[in-house]
Amino acid sequence: MQTADNLILPAGSLAARAKLHLKHWAPPRPARAVVMLIHGYAEHLGRYEHVAARLTAAGYAVYALDHWGHGTSDGVPGFVPAFSVYLDGVAALLARVRADHPLAPRFLLGHSMGGLIAASFLLRHQQEFVGAVLSGPAITAAEPPSAATLLLARILSTLAPRVGVIQLDATQVSR
Repeated sequence: MQTADNLILPAGSLAARAKLHLKHWAPPRPARAVVMLIHGYAEHLGRYEHVAARLTAAGYAVYALDHWGHGTSDGVPGFVPAFSVYLDGVAALLARVRADHPLAPRFLLGHSMGGLIAASFLLRHQQEFVGAVLSGPAITAAEPPSAATLLLARILSTLAPRVGVIQLDATQVSR
């Protein structure tokens, strides 16, 4: 069984009162644990329906959200006012999971940029989880950017913060 809903980011967030699309998949019997699924850049929670189906078949409840600017959530695609907005979304998701399953063990599953978000969230909230899986976390670049690239990025982030500097073909991100 699956249900869809929205989370509202709290007043302290840079994206306060923004709506984040949430989906919850429930197993056919009481959940043995809860998996919080954190998707990557240029993705949305719908790309993980097959993962949720496998996990619920194994007895896990699954919760996922579309990050700010992704999927059907509020926000400008490809732009986020600060990385902390992603962390605020995960905190709101955790609050929902705690309310729905107060005694269930929790796992955090993050892919690509979602792995970076999950790792960052774990730095302050690791006591909330019994385990985490980081799939291809975008923690470091394969090659560091050149000094010219960094300078151009700094200038663009000041003068035109909503101009995209990277493009990803979502069909090539995962399979």
